[in-house]
Amino acid sequence: MGFLDKLNIDMSSMGFDDQETRQNKKMIEQTRQKQEQLTKSIDVDINNINSDVNTIFKDIGAIIYNKVSDTDIQVLELVDIIPYIQEIKSKKQDIAILEEKRLDIQKRYGEELEMLNKLLPQQNIQINAVNQTSDKCPNCNAVRMQGDMFCTNCGTKY
Repeated sequence: MGFLDKLNIDMSSMGFDDQETRQNKKMIEQTRQKQEQLTKSIDVDINNINSDVNTIFKDIGAIIYNKVSDTDIQVLELVDIIPYIQEIKSKKQDIAILEEKRLDIQKRYGEELEMLNKLLPQQNIQINAVNQTSDKCPNCNAVRMQGDMFCTNCGTKY
């Protein structure tokens, strides 16, 4: 029986993992990275669509401004802006679909990560030393370990 076995220390809790645990941790990290990559990609797509929508709103504003600011003040016809409004609605639907995809990815990868985490051993340090206590300090009554020459609490020499 080795020294660490006598102390009953779980080496995996101290960062010394077996091969299976290292593989599981690697899979967890790869899964997290994949989830992050996919959600970032969706976020970029959503930002691009929102930028397009803002451009469309600017175009609508320009149409309205030009119609109203003409010297003969033309009547603004909704026919002029209906195609823009339809395009905005379409883009908002695209955003809703992408947001749903993002939630699905987060849920799916979250479940996968949860399953992978269950494969890892509990990260508890179990030091149940075979405390060979033989006595107590005569000065302060602190527990004295066998082989101690001084009290770790008050410093009294044994």
